[in-house]
Amino acid sequence: MKNITNKFFKGLTSRFSATVLLFALGCVATFAGSKMYIRDAETGAVNSFSIIPGEKKTVQVVLENPDDKVSYLEFYVNFKSGLKYVDKSLKKVTDRITRDSHSLIVTSEYEGRYHFGVISTSATMASSAIKGTKGAILEFEIEADPSYAPLASTDKKYSFSVDEIVACDATVLQAKPVIINEDEDGVSEPVFVSVLPNVGYAYADQSDVQIRPLGECLVGVSFANTIALTNFQCKVTLPEGLNFSSEEPIFRGDRISENVDVQFREIKDEPNSYILLLSSLTNDAFHDNDGNIFSLNLLGNKTFNTGKVVISDIEVSSPYNVFYDINDVLEYNVVTVTDPSGDGAWTSADITAVANAVLLGTQESVFDANNDGKVSSADITVAASKVLGN
Repeated sequence: MKNITNKFFKGLTSRFSATVLLFALGCVATFAGSKMYIRDAETGAVNSFSIIPGEKKTVQVVLENPDDKVSYLEFYVNFKSGLKYVDKSLKKVTDRITRDSHSLIVTSEYEGRYHFGVISTSATMASSAIKGTKGAILEFEIEADPSYAPLASTDKKYSFSVDEIVACDATVLQAKPVIINEDEDGVSEPVFVSVLPNVGYAYADQSDVQIRPLGECLVGVSFANTIALTNFQCKVTLPEGLNFSSEEPIFRGDRISENVDVQFREIKDEPNSYILLLSSLTNDAFHDNDGNIFSLNLLGNKTFNTGKVVISDIEVSSPYNVFYDINDVLEYNVVTVTDPSGDGAWTSADITAVANAVLLGTQESVFDANNDGKVSSADITVAASKVLGN
């Protein structure tokens, strides 16, 4: 096994004084059956959970030691830029560590790196073991900077890591340091914790959209955000036969200020696909925190019958000019309806709709049941026959 040089609990005598801190280790043994990891105290998510930029979140250190008795424990936590340990937040989880059984210690080694210790206050090693064999032993808070964002690197992503995890065996009377989470080289394997920013989610205003022949329809996009947002970008994919209206292709929602520009462009080599961008040179944030931000105004041609509109590759940004990828993909089923009442089936409601159109002199093509170019009493007869035929 590889020799490890590390700091450990200083002043460990035959009675294992709880005096801090730490002495150098030589070659140590391992607890092959034990492991330690981090989880979200609220959701229980292990090694990967979300945080809102600017939020404080409680995390727990979980020790699983089914075959081992652990007395002392130490480890280091390394925080990436934008994430930090909240001072004086370290607490015991009293199901396993009581006020009288162990003391907790945390010291800052240098910026972003902290040294944690769980130190037995028992007079003898035999009675110093952490209670139980599974579950959290301590918890602390982390805090995300308001501009917190995930790493852009393609390397292994983590927001903080835990390494140099070393413990003491509670079954012997002399200090016997052991390694937890051992890797192939015989050293303590780091725990990589991925904490992703939770800035909100996109959703469709409606999943099913109806359109008349040669008519227009609106496809609405909404967003529920946990932080202020100033920009929104996405990819729009339209089915064949459905296009943007030439008069007003995009309708702003009430949450968008007049200073927000709405632009879209076709994607080269991707038919019927567009990049849509809502941006503000004045950094105007969207109003409120939930609701429609824009609607696509789409026009069907004479061949369009049914198809799917897809909103994907969503990206938003905060007033700090930090960009966040949103994994939501929105899909809308667009169907052409040809019956006068617009419910997709020929019923008595369609006969009434055509009759009213004749009485009012309405000449919309949707009421021209016999397709002769005009709305007349003949269309009432045709509508009745279609209903009876159904």
